[in-house]
Amino acid sequence: LKTSQPLKNISPRLLIKPNPASNQTEIKISGVEYGQFSLTITDIHSRELFVKNNLSFNETVYLQTNDFVQGVYYVKKKKNKSHLCREKLIIIR
Repeated sequence: LKTSQPLKNISPRLLIKPNPASNQTEIKISGVEYGQFSLTITDIHSRELFVKNNLSFNETVYLQTNDFVQGVYYVKKKKNKSHLCREKLIIIR
C-alpha cells in the first residue's frame, strides 16, 4: 500500500496586511480545516469588537479600521468555541 504524504502547512493561520494598519486591513484565513468557523476581533480587555460568522477555509475578510482607536487588538479564529489561532492587529493613526 502506498502511504500518503503528510499535508504541509496544515495549521490554521491568519495573515493580516497591512499590520500595523491605519484605515483598513485584509485578513486572509489559511490552513486546512473543514466546516465553518468565526473570526473575532477583541481589544486587550477581551471585549469583542467585531465578529464574522460562517467563514470557510481560504477566505479573506476586508476590515475598515476607522472606528478602532489606536492600539493592540487580537484577531481570533474560532470553531465550536475553541480558538484555532490568534494574531495581533496593531492600529496606528
